[in-house]
Amino acid sequence: METSRETSPRHLPWIAAVTLLGLLIAAVAVAINTASDTTGAAIGAETRMAPEDAAAFAALVASGHGGTVDTGMHHMHMGSDPEMVELSPAESEELSAQLALATAAAANYDTVDKATGAGYVPISPYVDGVGSHWTKWSLVDQPFDIERPSQLLFEEITSGAGPELVAFSYWVLSDEEPEGFAGGTDQWHSHLGLCFEDGMLTTENNPDPSTCNGDWISGENIWMLHAWIVPGMENRFGVFHSVNPRLCERYCE
Repeated sequence: METSRETSPRHLPWIAAVTLLGLLIAAVAVAINTASDTTGAAIGAETRMAPEDAAAFAALVASGHGGTVDTGMHHMHMGSDPEMVELSPAESEELSAQLALATAAAANYDTVDKATGAGYVPISPYVDGVGSHWTKWSLVDQPFDIERPSQLLFEEITSGAGPELVAFSYWVLSDEEPEGFAGGTDQWHSHLGLCFEDGMLTTENNPDPSTCNGDWISGENIWMLHAWIVPGMENRFGVFHSVNPRLCERYCE
């Protein structure tokens, strides 16, 4: 029986070459799409973090396994009301010096390249009045450090020119409210029942790990403080207020 042209042995190398070329093109396309995903949502957390940060993230997840949290505490501001605090001259002087240190340190992280170079990765989508949170996980369980926060806030709505640093965000692992800035005007708060997928926050207010499809962190012993210390992003609500009206597309409380 005569062999058909389509299956003739002399055509097999050509068919194999075309097939291989197609596979190579598909593989390159997948690699390009993965590399261009700057949000990190489609990239595994371990590929976006330095080893020490991935280990710190895993430790926070492991520490909350099997626990539950009262998510009704979510939006409670646990720090002092700045309107009720009177600073002494010494406290005012110390606070001014501390804020100056933070403002000067902001220049170390004021671009995405600088932030990623220092180990910060995006962990949340944009939040109205706040921006997006970028975290260096290995700093979360370290003591409060004015010049080296565990989080940075970036946003691009006001300028339209790409992400820019707008504030520091101190996220500190502590059983009690951290000793932060002088004078007691800093407004610490907590975010509870956090659910992450590939290192990106998907939902919060999940009361226990069974309600999270990814990695669950209770958040009950992690305190957060926003500090609007970046020049040009001063906050008329207060330097430590949770939201900044400059970034609000809608009404900010």
